[in-house]
Amino acid sequence: MPARAANIKDALDEHREPLYRYALIHLRNRELAEDLVQDTLLSALESADRFRGDSSPRTWLISILKHKIIDHMRKAVRNPVTNVAADDVHDQDGGGFFDAKGSWGGDERPRTWSNPDQALEHAQFWDVFQACCETLSLQTAQVFLLREVMGFSIEDICNDLGLSASNCSVILHRARLRLRGCLERKWFAGAR
Repeated sequence: MPARAANIKDALDEHREPLYRYALIHLRNRELAEDLVQDTLLSALESADRFRGDSSPRTWLISILKHKIIDHMRKAVRNPVTNVAADDVHDQDGGGFFDAKGSWGGDERPRTWSNPDQALEHAQFWDVFQACCETLSLQTAQVFLLREVMGFSIEDICNDLGLSASNCSVILHRARLRLRGCLERKWFAGAR
């Protein structure tokens, strides 16, 4: 292998683990995440001469990976999935957070988080976040990540996943409630 290609390969390998974690959060399937990371690194290696350096290499790689994940999700939509995820059917009342009148129930009222920005700097926080995302159904996690992490519009998410706007909004609301509850229990309750 020529020296330049070896240097590029080493540089790409340095980003493998963060790319894998990113893909795993979105896909929740280890083999598929690894496959898409491999595809990403191969695409980057093949197009390394077109990388202009306008962004960091990791940002460039994440961009490639995002497109591969989105392409995978679009292909997966061809296999119809019901609009409401199976684990959302029993959760018509908002995850038990509210009483019959729609008020916050008991201890379910959201607490103020001490310093959420600081939590984002801890690698352990992202492990907890990933574990919390894994408690969501695949469709619920996809909707949340496409909207809140990747910044897609509701319209684009609906088009990509074959959802109605109202169903997408309900799924997004439930995902936020569940993730908040999970993060409060598993991270912020310990006031790290």
